[in-house]
Amino acid sequence: HRDLHYPLRRQRQMCIRDRSDGESLFDIVQGLDADQQSVMVFGHNPTFNEFASAMIPDFSGNISKSGVVGACFEVDSWRMVGPGKGRLCVRMNPKDFD
Repeated sequence: HRDLHYPLRRQRQMCIRDRSDGESLFDIVQGLDADQQSVMVFGHNPTFNEFASAMIPDFSGNISKSGVVGACFEVDSWRMVGPGKGRLCVRMNPKDFD
């Protein structure tokens, strides 16, 4: 929590141990509580490339190892998040952190 400068008391962790596909990530996002305005999801490829490609219409390429992709949604509820509803807000690769 120190590295993110975000209080631990406001963080909620969910651990998904089995391999998920992009579709089940939508289920997770759509099930978030309404009081959560921002969310960070961590994972691995190819699942996250598939998820980003489905979520963001103009997303292309691969998310590099340790890369970051941020999506913004103009929706009133997490339940309304679905394929093609995201907008690319940030994309960073490890070389951007040097």
